[in-house]
Amino acid sequence: MEETTINYEKMKWTDAAGYAEGSTIEIFGKGGPDEGKTFLCKIIRGFKMEGHSDRTVERHFVLEDEYESEGKIYKARTLTD
Repeated sequence: MEETTINYEKMKWTDAAGYAEGSTIEIFGKGGPDEGKTFLCKIIRGFKMEGHSDRTVERHFVLEDEYESEGKIYKARTLTD
């Protein structure tokens, strides 16, 4: 496996459609319809996402601050499955 290093502070972020205004996203890779995609998303404080289902595995890695999902708080440097 090839190692990749990414400096997220120097990336070219774009508006994140489907998220709260002011949220930005950087997409690294897209698979087929059932393979998912890999991306980083900067979400603004106070953002609320309605419950939904995903067709592929969803993992969250919190780089800064924290967020709450289903009553559980995920702090910075937390990886979820």
